[in-house]
Amino acid sequence: MTEPARPVGPAASGTPRLLARLAQAAIAVAAVVEVVRAVTLRAHLLDPGETPVSRSGLVSTVSVYAVTLAAILFLTWFHRCRSNARLVSPDADLGSDLWAVVAWLVPVVNLRVPRGLLLGAQRASGARKMDEGRDDTLVNA
Repeated sequence: MTEPARPVGPAASGTPRLLARLAQAAIAVAAVVEVVRAVTLRAHLLDPGETPVSRSGLVSTVSVYAVTLAAILFLTWFHRCRSNARLVSPDADLGSDLWAVVAWLVPVVNLRVPRGLLLGAQRASGARKMDEGRDDTLVNA
């Protein structure tokens, strides 16, 4: 008896749940670091002698790293979800991978297009067929 062929490529490791959790944690850390940065910069602007420039610079640098890491993890998770959806439903029209990244970065476009890309990946992955009672409320939020 032969073993069934395993998928190769980005979707070979199955569902991207760990990557999703890492992206969520990185986004939460980035949000906390942004609050710390805002408080530090405000303290520096109100009383420059009390908060050294090096401290506000360090906090700003950590903020840039945290936001960059969160963006990279999120876009990697999004790419993995789209790859898995293509494996499940090869005929689905999910758009190009380049457009999936650029749509998040272009002002005004990023307010509408990424939602459609996410819903397309969700539909193509078959999640709707398994749970007909779900709606798009979470995606709309």
